[in-house]
Amino acid sequence: MEAKRKSERNSNIEVLRLVAMGLIVLNHLQWGEMHYIDTNWSYIHRMGISQIVTFLSNWGGVGDCLFFGISAWFLCTERQSIRKNIGRCWQLEKQLWFWSILTCGSFIVVRYVQGQADVELAAYWSARALLPFSTNLWWYPTSYMLFLLIAPLLTQGLGYLSKRQHGAICMALIAMYAFLPSRFFPMDMKYSIVLFIYLYIIISFFRWHLPELCKSRKFARDLLAVGLIFGISTQFVVQCFFPNNGYLHYFWLNTPRCLPSICISIALLIFVTTAHSRVSKAVNWLAASTLSVYLVVTTPVGEMVLRTFAKAVHPGVGGIVFNLLMAVIVYLGVLMMDVLRHAVFSKTVDLNELDQLEWIWGYLLRAHDIIASRFRVYVGHVLCLSESSDRSSDSKE
Repeated sequence: MEAKRKSERNSNIEVLRLVAMGLIVLNHLQWGEMHYIDTNWSYIHRMGISQIVTFLSNWGGVGDCLFFGISAWFLCTERQSIRKNIGRCWQLEKQLWFWSILTCGSFIVVRYVQGQADVELAAYWSARALLPFSTNLWWYPTSYMLFLLIAPLLTQGLGYLSKRQHGAICMALIAMYAFLPSRFFPMDMKYSIVLFIYLYIIISFFRWHLPELCKSRKFARDLLAVGLIFGISTQFVVQCFFPNNGYLHYFWLNTPRCLPSICISIALLIFVTTAHSRVSKAVNWLAASTLSVYLVVTTPVGEMVLRTFAKAVHPGVGGIVFNLLMAVIVYLGVLMMDVLRHAVFSKTVDLNELDQLEWIWGYLLRAHDIIASRFRVYVGHVLCLSESSDRSSDSKE
């Protein structure tokens, strides 16, 4: 009974995962397609609406940082292995296949009905549907799976550093990347595995070397205040110069590498991990499907649906509320669909999950042995040729 209780996930964490995905969905709403401002309105009226839209649409960086931070918070303290992480990648890949085939297939069908489909488009999206990881159909799961493959080595390497050395690396990274929003200073980190390595280095420093702060709710409140004040105030000031445009993206709160996003994410993680642990099967059940919402809203068919809703709104607060309502419907609808997928997969493709992992791991080891043995033969052959060539040259001399 005690072992079972330990294996149950803390629902506080899972609620935070749902919130993080909600912030990501807000960011991916088609705000740029909305006609929420009438240019005949007064400056104050236009400014009020644009501030609301900017506030709602610029939490994507916090959402990305928080969503990955939840995984990193626990990954850096567990006993990692490449085999275990390959199993995680395989489970994720099956989910990607389901949603890539469904969403890309739907997009091809919609374009065909609209009379805009052709062989080239169908071939392109079919290839991406069948190879979602290799074609980088979604940056987050692709980068996350790559990160999982190197995470054991990265964790081991960071573990060899002293607190001072690890802290120095964090300070250097923060100085280079954490203060400049990508709206004005792209810095070329982009959305890739590099972002996850950067965040992991910072989060692991807190977990390993500042355990007392990771249990301090006062520190979390201070960190949250710094992130919110710095992020929202700068966003508010810049927006005052653009009353006709509430879609000014990529400020500090919408850039996951920037300090406000990191401060808010770590603060929220401290709050939920220091709170009284709760277990809700319903919450955990829903939270297991959060990634599916991102997978849908960032595909062409998801963007098409959200764009259609956005174009239908009228100027003013009512239009914004309508767009938010549509976001809630899409969020809950996709969650329910993925919950159903989980139920079907548990009775079909996930029945022999351990056997599948054993086969994949065994296949990789055999492939390594074959390639390594042939490479050794090749290296030996090259060295023999080199030695014979050297002897030939010496005999001529």
